[in-house]
Amino acid sequence: MIARANISDNGRPHLTYGLTKTPRGFEAKLSARTREEFYRDAVTATLEVAYGGAPPAGEYEGAVVPIQAAGDDDIEIVKELVDDCLLAVDSAGGTLHPPRWLSFDTGRVTANLPGTTGRTAAHKISLKRATPVADGDAPFAVNLEFALDGGH
Repeated sequence: MIARANISDNGRPHLTYGLTKTPRGFEAKLSARTREEFYRDAVTATLEVAYGGAPPAGEYEGAVVPIQAAGDDDIEIVKELVDDCLLAVDSAGGTLHPPRWLSFDTGRVTANLPGTTGRTAAHKISLKRATPVADGDAPFAVNLEFALDGGH
């Protein structure tokens, strides 16, 4: 399992996401305290699954790939944002990295993914499902299940 922790207000680490390999793909468990953290970590976890780890550094020449999603609730929006991220990975001429900023509007999230030179091979994956999770410490929590080879 790969995990990322942020330091919470009380000084204790707060796990924001973890990745687990499953027999048919990968599962990302996100637990975030803020909306921005939730969407940023969803994209970061998606990129890690697609590239088989953190995207390798390359030379940044100012290129960005915009992704966006709209929906009636955060689960619907995160599903669409992850799907758009996977499309961007497939079509990018280089390697994509987690967003430096996110923009929010009512029912919409937009992110710009920095692109570096040198295309990194990516796994062919698809989002199988996004399941909301109850987490008393985090108002934004979801399990994202990814299938290898685009299978559902």
